[in-house]
Amino acid sequence: MEHICVVGAGFMGTQIGLQCAIHGLPTWVVDVSREALERAAQTQAEELDGRVARGSMTAAEKEAVLGRIHLTGDLREGASRADLVIETINERLEMKREVFERLDELCPDHTILATNSSSVRISLIEDATRRPDRVI
Repeated sequence: MEHICVVGAGFMGTQIGLQCAIHGLPTWVVDVSREALERAAQTQAEELDGRVARGSMTAAEKEAVLGRIHLTGDLREGASRADLVIETINERLEMKREVFERLDELCPDHTILATNSSSVRISLIEDATRRPDRVI
């Protein structure tokens, strides 16, 4: 994995994106809401500030992590070179299917499309793509 895309900048998407960047992966966090992206940036910076204060991360490491996080409202920008996309949007099947259809168009063929859903069965999402074998 070289590039990660997280779709949805709510609580889970913000945290997943941060963890990917902490572990060295360039990560695009995508959301249609500018406010959600701004909250994500603030939350991520605060989490890293806490790690610096506790001594578990240096200020230079914090800046490196933040440099790997790209916040955008443009799904194409986030998904066009992603090796893994993790969808974290609202638990509405129609919305998830629309996102997966769009991701199927935008992502390279090798991209794994993942959902963070806790209530929607993957079998109801995977057929929105031409690559159900790459949907998890």
